[in-house]
Amino acid sequence: MERLLSALCGGLLSLALAMSSVTALAALGPGAPIDTRSGLGGAKLPPMPRPPSLLPRSREEWLFDLAPSERLRPELMTPEMRRRARARRQAGGEACPSMDAMAGLRGEALAERVATLADSTCANAFFEATREQARQLFGDENLRPVATRFATEGAAYGPGNRALLNLTLFLRAAYYLANQGTVPPLPADMTDSLRPVITRVLTGNAILLPNPSAATSAGELITLVVNMHDESAYLPLARQWVTRFTNSAQSPAIASSLDEPGLAYAFTAILKVFYFAHYRHDAAQIVGNDPSYALALYGFVKANKRDLLAARHASYLLNQAASEAFRFATYPSLLPTIRPLIQDALADSTMAGPDRLVWLAAAQAVQAYDADHCSVYGTCGFEGPLADAILPRRYRCANGAIALRTASLTPSEADQACTLMRKEAPRFHEMLRTHEIPVADDHNTTLEVVVFSDNAEYENYSPVLFGNDTDNGGVYLEGDPAAPKNQARFIAFVATWLKPHFEIWNLRHEFVHYLDGRFDLYGDFEASTNVPTVWYIEGLAEYISRGNDDPESIEAAKTGRYRLSEIFANTYTMDDYVSRAYRWGYMAVRFVFERHPEVLSTILPMFRNGDYAAYWRYMSGLPSQLDGEFAEWVRTATADGTSDDD
Repeated sequence: MERLLSALCGGLLSLALAMSSVTALAALGPGAPIDTRSGLGGAKLPPMPRPPSLLPRSREEWLFDLAPSERLRPELMTPEMRRRARARRQAGGEACPSMDAMAGLRGEALAERVATLADSTCANAFFEATREQARQLFGDENLRPVATRFATEGAAYGPGNRALLNLTLFLRAAYYLANQGTVPPLPADMTDSLRPVITRVLTGNAILLPNPSAATSAGELITLVVNMHDESAYLPLARQWVTRFTNSAQSPAIASSLDEPGLAYAFTAILKVFYFAHYRHDAAQIVGNDPSYALALYGFVKANKRDLLAARHASYLLNQAASEAFRFATYPSLLPTIRPLIQDALADSTMAGPDRLVWLAAAQAVQAYDADHCSVYGTCGFEGPLADAILPRRYRCANGAIALRTASLTPSEADQACTLMRKEAPRFHEMLRTHEIPVADDHNTTLEVVVFSDNAEYENYSPVLFGNDTDNGGVYLEGDPAAPKNQARFIAFVATWLKPHFEIWNLRHEFVHYLDGRFDLYGDFEASTNVPTVWYIEGLAEYISRGNDDPESIEAAKTGRYRLSEIFANTYTMDDYVSRAYRWGYMAVRFVFERHPEVLSTILPMFRNGDYAAYWRYMSGLPSQLDGEFAEWVRTATADGTSDDD
């Protein structure tokens, strides 16, 4: 089994939430005629439609299907950017209300407070309400007034209206948490009361107008349909949206209007209605016997290709609409209709040209739904030629052990990456006292670093070429280190949001994973995580890559939310993964280095010998007094690496 270690950067990290992904998707999504993750022969199904994101998506964006934000989170900043951001926060500004305060409101008072939130991102917190907060927020005495205000704002909606978006997010969170089991199911008549409001807004003209103060209003309103599991009621409307924005003799340039970001986001949400329709029993009965939906979607692609390829924001709608058209091939009765569409897309696009993502959607469809006939399409084994086309540049670092395979790095940028790794390795070996001796049976003498041009390209291509999930900020695939021909690989992308500063995102963090796996952790991923080692694995990568400059982790630990003993028990499937694994893991590792190096000197030989059971017996026997000592140390810790009273 591969060591698959996802980097920090606010993602729904692949391993962290692997066990909860089915629950999360059920809350948002499928009712389940077909598996959402794999097609024929276990091939990955094309992903759910999402707008591309310049920034790595946050955990909340992945888990709750929220619009990608353009705001830089602290973990996406350089140290200097973080310092400036802290200074701005300290200068003041309107903060979001606490969930406890919101949960204390009732009826119309709550509806008014939700509607008048000055920043709609504050409403995202409703998705993470605790069970007690959620039961107060989403009780019938609150849902009815909110629904009434929702209807009022829907009738009055126009540019400048933020209230409808705020209320929609509140209702989305209510359905999400009900589907998760956090709160009881919402009353059936709630869906009946919301349906005419949603339909009236989505069939009107006001929702199509730009609304800079709440640009995602239409998209979130349509996504509410998905949270309600009510796709079957909206399938005709969704098809109308597709045909409405398909160029025709009557409207020869209507597709160009989708280049308005809010409208493009809304169209992506329309595509999600089709996506989830396949996983709802009632909707699947409709779409599984009606080729008109797929034909309308592919008609959108054909008629709009020239205009959307020239668009600044909306070109991605072509490949996503194509992907949803081809998804109907999952129904055997519709495959004869869909097969010519896939063949046409392959013939009318190129692997590496401007329309390459349409080609990719078609090739993925063959792999997922009709792989036995790949020779008919000419796509058998397409991954190799595709990788050569998308990652054409190759560099080798001076030591010969590290090779870079990239889409766009210049020789100077490749040299910078090699220099960074060359300088980090000695520090790692010194801190861990490895004597540069690999663990037994480890054949990972070389490392391949794959670097995509940006986060969007990483999300588009890495799952196809390397089989990894991309709800992360990059990933290290160790493979089987005992296999002589194994190739360890780190898959990354350029942090384009930091330009003109050049950085391969999370390169330091992931390079530590490679070194740690080779020199400290015997065996593969499954062996080294069979007991709770996550605090060490992720905490060490953070500590070595960031040094002492991690004020966000210090602030998180000063909340006192967890005891050290709880962090030692971290796993990849725990709740609050990002905070516990990275923020608190960093602090736990730093505490051990600074205050209890004897812990490290005890557990590292166990790791290197593969005696993970002995390691966990030792950790389980550590004195409980360490919890108090850790809490006291956290209270005085600073980003300078010293205590305030030192």
